[in-house]
Amino acid sequence: GWLLHEHPIEEFQKLKFEVSLSTVALPASLILGSIVGGALLSMAVLQVARNAPEGTIKAAFFVNISLNVLMTILIIASGIGVASVISVLLAILSIVMYFMYKRHIPLSAAILQTVLQVLNKYPAMLNVTFGSAFLQVCYFAVFVLSSVGLYQMRKLDMMNDQAASSIGIFLAFSMLWTSQVIMNVSLTTIAGTYATFYFLSGSQGQRVRNPTWKSFTRASTWSFGSICFGSLIVAVIQLLRMLLKRDRRERDLAAAIMDCLLSIVEDLVRYFNYYAFIHVAIYGKPYMQAGKDVWALLNSNGVMSIINDNIIGTFCFMAALAVSTGSALITFMALKVLGSSTELSIACAYASLIFGAIISKLVLEIVESGATTTMVCLAEDPSALQRTKPDLYNKLSSAYSSIFYNWRYP
Repeated sequence: GWLLHEHPIEEFQKLKFEVSLSTVALPASLILGSIVGGALLSMAVLQVARNAPEGTIKAAFFVNISLNVLMTILIIASGIGVASVISVLLAILSIVMYFMYKRHIPLSAAILQTVLQVLNKYPAMLNVTFGSAFLQVCYFAVFVLSSVGLYQMRKLDMMNDQAASSIGIFLAFSMLWTSQVIMNVSLTTIAGTYATFYFLSGSQGQRVRNPTWKSFTRASTWSFGSICFGSLIVAVIQLLRMLLKRDRRERDLAAAIMDCLLSIVEDLVRYFNYYAFIHVAIYGKPYMQAGKDVWALLNSNGVMSIINDNIIGTFCFMAALAVSTGSALITFMALKVLGSSTELSIACAYASLIFGAIISKLVLEIVESGATTTMVCLAEDPSALQRTKPDLYNKLSSAYSSIFYNWRYP
């Protein structure tokens, strides 16, 4: 009453409005600008890669090597012994990898150029990956709100510790599993779009309207059970790691070893699932049958698939680095021109760096998925490409005729 008497309600409303405007305007404009800028920079990088794919991949390798060498020099200069040894080994490894992969670059460049052309032809794939990210953020928000509510109920003694722990585990498992399902539906949709292009689109092939929508329909209906089952395996491993970290005591060597082993198993299952879901997208197979075919593929052409993944992965990493760094630099310079302080400019540039990395990662996930899908299709049925797109077939054949020969005549 005293506050209202001394300060009329209009003053509080005005104060609330002014605080909200000054507090929200800058972060909101920063987030929006970072998202738009990150998307534009990502498109620019992909446009350069589409026009000069081989040169872009080589540039990515050279920048990667340069960064490793620079980091090694800085660590050695700081006098950190163990880190210096590890950094030197990583720098040497990056150089060795380039010379090992050098003769494989023409084929990966041809595949990259094809993948980017398909993305330009079917931009609806961008809607899929951004929609997937939006759904994951929304579900994570639901998980956070549910967890806060659970904490408040336990704090008010509305349930005992055992019940609260059980519900918390269920919420965590639900969040992990749902996130995996959403992410893998997106992967299967994108892979199905590239498979449709590979097998049907072309001068002698069948024209398909809205392949992304048709692929999404298959992923969310016919193949949804396989996606849920494969996602369940990863979610269970993630939950075990989460419970292990929660209950682990300090200096518990056995728990640390177990967590390390589970981490390795999770990475292997994720990699295996990646190819399994691509098989599900291409052929509509059940998960178990797709797993068997993936094992056969990796045994016959696994080395080539891994090499292609590493080459395209190096390009995507360096492209994401370029986009995020570019977003940060543009934000910093724009704020300095507007007269902002150095501290505020650096903080906003760091936030822009994060948002730029997220946006570029979402875009480049399409590139990686498309490259792997094209590689799998090419390894298993090169004659389909020769039938539907003979010019592309000849281009890939000339890019790496010896490996292509092995694919045709295993």
